Amino acid sequence: MTNNPRQDDRFMQLLAVARQKPPSERETYLRIACEGDESLHSAISDELLWEERMGSFMQHPVGLIPDESAQPGHTVTRHVLFTAGL
Repeated sequence: MTNNPRQDDRFMQLLAVARQKPPSERETYLRIACEGDESLHSAISDELLWEERMGSFMQHPVGLIPDESAQPGHTVTRHVLFTAGL
């Protein structure tokens, strides 16, 4: 993000719309929406590429913890998901 809230808002708005587009339409959308601002276009493209590479990584269990509701003598675990921002 930048020191310019207006520019940051524009980045976030364009990124949100680009995420909703099919991958085959994103480049054309960004070229038009960024109005020749190559640094903005590049920043959004980089973010989309990063998200694509990460895939659903953070949506899968990242660990197991003991389930305290298990019967005595039984080892039971449950999946743990970490949620961004919490």
